[in-house]
Amino acid sequence: MRYLAFFILTLLLWSCTSPSNPIDLEVEKTALEAAAKKYYQLMNDNDWASLEAIYSKSGKLIPDGKNIITGEEGIKGFVDGFKVRQNFSVRFEDLDVNMAASGDMGYSIATVTTTFQDTLGNDYGGANRDLHIWKKEAGEWKVTVDIWNTPAPAETPLEAVDSE
Repeated sequence: MRYLAFFILTLLLWSCTSPSNPIDLEVEKTALEAAAKKYYQLMNDNDWASLEAIYSKSGKLIPDGKNIITGEEGIKGFVDGFKVRQNFSVRFEDLDVNMAASGDMGYSIATVTTTFQDTLGNDYGGANRDLHIWKKEAGEWKVTVDIWNTPAPAETPLEAVDSE
C-alpha cells in the first residue's frame, strides 16, 4: 500500500509540472539573424514606421558621444530624425549573431556604413560599429538596446613610424 501511495503521489507531482517545450536554438538564431537583416533593410527602404516598431517600447539607444535615448517617445524622436535625410542608405558587413541559452535574448554586431544627404544636398555618412541587444517579446524579436560608435582610427604601420 505504501508503494501504491508513493506511486500515486509521484504521478500527481509529475502531472502538475508544466511540460517543457524544448527551444531549438538554431531556429531561434536564424530568426534573430533574419530580424537583424530586416532592421537594416527597413533603413534602406526608408520604412521608418516599421523601424520604430522593431524597437522594444522600453528600448534604449546609446549613440556615440551623446545622451542615452530611452523609451517610446525617445525612439520615435530618433527615428523621426531620419525622415529629413535624403538618399539614405545603409550597408552592413560582418554580421555576427549570438543567442542566449534561454532562446529569448541575443545580440547582433555589425559594421555599418551609412550615406545620406541633408536638406541642402550635402553628403554625410560614415562607418559605425553597431550592437543590438534583442529580446523576444510576445513572440517577436525586438531591439531592447542599440549601441553604436565609430571605429578606432587605423593604426600606423611600424615601417611608417620607423621612417619618421
